[in-house]
Amino acid sequence: MRIAILTCDKYNWLIPYFWHFFKKNFPDNPYPVDFVTETEEVCFGNNMFYGGKVPWSTLLRNYLSTVKDDRILILLDDYIILGANLELLEIAEGKCKDDIGCINLYPYDANLMLPTMRDDKYSVYNFNKTRTIGVQATIWQTQYLLDVYPVGLNPWDSEYKGYSNMQKLYFAHNKQILFSPYWIFSYTLGGCMKKGIRQQKVWNDIKEKW
Repeated sequence: MRIAILTCDKYNWLIPYFWHFFKKNFPDNPYPVDFVTETEEVCFGNNMFYGGKVPWSTLLRNYLSTVKDDRILILLDDYIILGANLELLEIAEGKCKDDIGCINLYPYDANLMLPTMRDDKYSVYNFNKTRTIGVQATIWQTQYLLDVYPVGLNPWDSEYKGYSNMQKLYFAHNKQILFSPYWIFSYTLGGCMKKGIRQQKVWNDIKEKW
């Protein structure tokens, strides 16, 4: 498995913040880290993938075409990591195979939908309500990620089309989405930016916990 950090020219100014907290709070990270971006240089991580000025989903797919790992951990550039548990992450990594297409590295909000609980306390998303699942901190089977996101879409359209494809794969092939019972990566869901606007609570945490 390897970790892919998705960014772009417009928001790559976030990377020093991201990288500071990633290194500080995940010092025992054993996985290679790739930064996936458009054209401007990103001087962090183990490898940089420059995909050019293409739609978000095309950039992601072009990057995945260069990857030989069968699992990818996806993070976005505005996820300020305030804690990480390697032992629990390795357990989740081991579960992401066969009929498990994707594992979210945080607990599902049971107030939104009552999930099916497995014996290992991981919850299964049932797709019995119309509610999209965006790209949070997640481990994906690489082929499943390719099956979910088509080419040519921006992040928002990718979320809706991706959710539709997840539904189809679930009902046709029982490809499941799991949620961890634990916060394997601790951060504010949605990140420190929302539609280009700073989320002040997260930025207050950045200042306080630097």
